[in-house]
Amino acid sequence: MKTINKLSMALCVLIVIASNQLVAADKLPASFKHYKPYVIGETQGKVYLAPELLKNTVKIKPTKEASSSKIRITTDADVLDISFNPGPSDDPSFTIQVNKAQKTSSLVGETLYISAGKTFYTASDSNRYYMKRKKFHIVDNKVIEIKQPFYFVNKDCTTSTALVMYAKKCEKAEKVAVLPANSRVKILLAEYEGNTCKTSAPLDNEGKNTAMNFLVSTPFGLVGWVSTRGGYLQAPGKPLSCIRYIGD
Repeated sequence: MKTINKLSMALCVLIVIASNQLVAADKLPASFKHYKPYVIGETQGKVYLAPELLKNTVKIKPTKEASSSKIRITTDADVLDISFNPGPSDDPSFTIQVNKAQKTSSLVGETLYISAGKTFYTASDSNRYYMKRKKFHIVDNKVIEIKQPFYFVNKDCTTSTALVMYAKKCEKAEKVAVLPANSRVKILLAEYEGNTCKTSAPLDNEGKNTAMNFLVSTPFGLVGWVSTRGGYLQAPGKPLSCIRYIGD
């Protein structure tokens, strides 16, 4: 009997440890720490829902028309059908249909947060140069991104070549600092989507002379704008080595 009791206690301890590990695996941002997860399909697309939405959410199994499962959130104003697709080559995304509209919206990422007010949040570096955190809301049965003045990057980085920091974007105004190759810097912010500069640096591999802009700080704490070309997978960005395109 003592042996059985010891085994039972050991099993209980293992179960508690496993449960704690599962909870620890979901390190949610503070804003979403009370949200509850829904896993869609076998590919582990995870949707975190505000507690207020749970009672209005059901899981819909695959059908002949739809090969993957989805969840449906029904509120007084909207019906949201949400499915997940891992993509052909690690290109995860969620498809959202609002009120059975013919056109759907696709949000890149493998984790999606939905607030009680039906605001959507994603954070993903898939097919991007860095982790982008985005916010969306519903407009005319479509899911539209809310524009930010900048994207928050908060990434430590090493310079692959000499780096010049300027007081203004696009290598304009006075120089704030000049750092040699292999210097450590922190990337603070990225200019909003689609904004690039023409530079005097050599053309990139695609024959383009445009560069992305990042607000960067030195270890001392000086802050300035840096224009950099993006790298790809193992090829470093120049001069910010960690700005590399992750994707096909």
